[in-house]
Amino acid sequence: MSQTTTTFCRICEALCGLEATVEDGRVVDLRPDERHVATAGFACLKGLKQHQIYASPDRVLAPQRRQGTRWEEVPWERALGEIGAKVRAIREAHGPDSIAMYVGTAAGFGVLHPVFAQGFMTGLGSKSMYSSATQDCSNKFAVARQMYGFPFTQPFPDVDHTGCLVVVGANPVVSKWSFLQVPNPGARLKAIEARGGRVYFVDPRRTESAKAAGEHVFIRPDTDVFFFLAFLRELAAQGGVDRARADRFTTGLDDALRVAEPWTPERAAEVTLVPPGVLRSMVTAYRSARGAAIYSSTGVNMGSNGSLCFWLQEVINAASGNLDRRGGTLVGRGVIDFAAFGRKTGTLLRTDTSRIGGFGSVNDAFPGGVLADEILTPGRGRA
Repeated sequence: MSQTTTTFCRICEALCGLEATVEDGRVVDLRPDERHVATAGFACLKGLKQHQIYASPDRVLAPQRRQGTRWEEVPWERALGEIGAKVRAIREAHGPDSIAMYVGTAAGFGVLHPVFAQGFMTGLGSKSMYSSATQDCSNKFAVARQMYGFPFTQPFPDVDHTGCLVVVGANPVVSKWSFLQVPNPGARLKAIEARGGRVYFVDPRRTESAKAAGEHVFIRPDTDVFFFLAFLRELAAQGGVDRARADRFTTGLDDALRVAEPWTPERAAEVTLVPPGVLRSMVTAYRSARGAAIYSSTGVNMGSNGSLCFWLQEVINAASGNLDRRGGTLVGRGVIDFAAFGRKTGTLLRTDTSRIGGFGSVNDAFPGGVLADEILTPGRGRA
């Protein structure tokens, strides 16, 4: 006998509402919940197929212990005991930093997983924490710490009220947004145009998002920093700097403008291949809108100048008066004052460096790209 119940998807932070058909205690079908207050009948393909993962014959349901070339299933109590004894022996022989942890993306979408993961490492006294975030968005965390004082102060576009949205290196129709919870991104992008707004996608290819709404602006791969510099320079040239607001809430704007000054649309076009007229028209639309936002994500984050790009993006939003403004970018306050908690406890604000490469920690984690070298390179603290 089957029954229908409501639930929600846990894969990403959008948490889309679902209806599930359950037979004999197993989910056999998932579909969007049209009555869900937030997602209103939207869910992506990943969420609608996740029950097939749970029913996969390859799913691991119990601890597995390797014995030579084969694996054997062991009880949880035995597994935890043997793992605990091994961790203790490694810590005593090689020091706490010789024990490393890597946290994947999905863990970041929950509350308790990061808390317990970091708590476990803190209990061991180990600083050898790594995560997928260090590979695709650490630039944003590092810049936010320098600009706003805390890595998790991440302004996000006010998608439902903006009059102009410039998206650089992101494809929300496929991969949602970064640090922004917007179910059914295609419909929300179309809504901007429906109310008379403008949407631009700056990307080396015409993405699914650009096909859904807005205008596609081709850019040569990995030249985003020159696009941002020219955008800032043209914003100032068109009189789009809100000097009163900038002087009230920011410092160093004149220095940033001096850095951008040489990068005219013509000079930038030689590198980016974005036509000067196209860039000027984008800046005009951005400057003229009642609330505008420029936003970037993974395509920029993982480029050669991801940190500089994100810094320039935030400078543009702040200089134009759109930072923390309706229709521009917003700064979430959250349930608790996370930034104040971080300053009080030092959480996410470590200043140490990695054993290999001397890279500074970001969000209390070292670059995932050096983990293999940390494991393979002999010495005290070898992971």
